[in-house]
Amino acid sequence: IGLLICSQPLARGLFAPEVSGYEEYFLFIRTRFDWCLDGLLMGTRCGGIDPGVLLHLMREQGMDEAALSHLLYNESGLLGVSGISADMQVLLGSDEPAAATAVELFCYTLVRAVGSMAAALGGVDAMVFTGGIGEHAAAVRDKVCAQLTWLGLDCDAAANAAGGPLITTPNSHLKAWVIPTNEELIIARHAARLIRASVRQPVRAR
Repeated sequence: IGLLICSQPLARGLFAPEVSGYEEYFLFIRTRFDWCLDGLLMGTRCGGIDPGVLLHLMREQGMDEAALSHLLYNESGLLGVSGISADMQVLLGSDEPAAATAVELFCYTLVRAVGSMAAALGGVDAMVFTGGIGEHAAAVRDKVCAQLTWLGLDCDAAANAAGGPLITTPNSHLKAWVIPTNEELIIARHAARLIRASVRQPVRAR
């Protein structure tokens, strides 16, 4: 089974969006790694960027590591492109052309990532939108789904506007879902599992 997880928990760049591909319950590939810059466009982080841009900024603008770090982590992404906000809901409600550009670029990077995952997985059976944008931005889901018809995705506009959970039609080859996250619960479960394991295997005194 090929499953794409389109996770968009954006909060002014504090969290990074990612697309993860799963094949037979095995994590196949991700668009984001622990340093949280590469991959999709984020709230204040740049996402994937040509390294030549960084060389240009260093050479022509005299930017050092600290300045580049601040720019890439705090002044890029949706905020940098729009010049307005890192909040997707604010951008969707804005009439400014720059806000629309930021939304379109975000959707483009997501669609491109899904296409890459589909190729890597050899096909996709289901896609899940989750996290802040994935759960609450119906307009983003609509824009993304509209560009994935080539994968056999047929979005149900009414279901998408209502927040799902299933947002594709019965005839859609690729099923798309909106599933809320509960990160606190997952963290608690992992912590409880580790605690139980440590109790069963106490540390031996040296």
